[in-house]
Amino acid sequence: GDVYKRQVSTQSTGDFAQPSMELSWSSLCPQEHELKEATSLPLGLTLTPLARSLQHAPISLDLLARCEKCFGYISSAAQFDRRRWRCPICAQYNATPSRYATPVLRRELPELAGTCVELEIEGEPESKQLQPLTILVVDVTGDGEYLEMVKAGLLAALDGIPPSQFVGLVTYSDSIGVYDLRSQTPHVRHIAISEDGQLAVELDQLVSLESIAVELEPHNANICHAIDSLCVRPEVDKRGFGTTLEALLDFFGEHAQLVSSARLTCFISGLPNHGVAGLSESLYSADKSLEPQSSFYHQQGERAACLLYTSPSPRDS
Repeated sequence: GDVYKRQVSTQSTGDFAQPSMELSWSSLCPQEHELKEATSLPLGLTLTPLARSLQHAPISLDLLARCEKCFGYISSAAQFDRRRWRCPICAQYNATPSRYATPVLRRELPELAGTCVELEIEGEPESKQLQPLTILVVDVTGDGEYLEMVKAGLLAALDGIPPSQFVGLVTYSDSIGVYDLRSQTPHVRHIAISEDGQLAVELDQLVSLESIAVELEPHNANICHAIDSLCVRPEVDKRGFGTTLEALLDFFGEHAQLVSSARLTCFISGLPNHGVAGLSESLYSADKSLEPQSSFYHQQGERAACLLYTSPSPRDS
């Protein structure tokens, strides 16, 4: 889970006028006894009274690299291999951000020194009101020709979006990929979709509203780089469109007070066949009229119209 540490300071004027306690906790600890027993993991709270002062300034949590598979943060146990780093938790190889590009840079970073690190976690201002936003939802299971057409259409569509509008990019196949468009280098976090449509991690536990959508004008180059980086996954023929749609609507439902209006512009290369409301191609034939296999997508369309306060566009597919 996501583990956070915070130094609790005292106000004493004596010799112990320094952080006096270190707290470690996880946002993903089981909330029920039965669930805790099912994890078979030792869980607890660690207290370090009279902890020594840290020798470095607090680090913003957004600066730390995070594994794309298990979402664990980089640490001194990580191994570096040219342009990749290996997660010590799940052994996944990840692209190395510029912060960790060379051994010289890594030697100066406190999160790789094996010592206690104080992190700054910035919350979202409750009073902040966003402009209308557009989330681009792209199926990456199609062929190369399909994806090139989608990418060209997305890049052209950016010219017609107001500069003050917020834009996000999400992909789906047998997993959901959420792009962090604040970075100049395309960075995407993936959430696996199980056969029954369950997500390994809820979307709001992985990303914030500020990371899933950015203002177009100052981040136009980042958005274009992310769109250019889209690539097909020919080995995957699973389209978890229903799960992706439901997860996005749940996410924006939780942040409805911060969004004035939103539009989901969706691209799909074939029949949704994985996860929630997966459809079967075998039930369709040329001599049979197309009868709906599920009312899920109709219901989600009505839900989106009420939740996002947006009307469908002929360009949406």
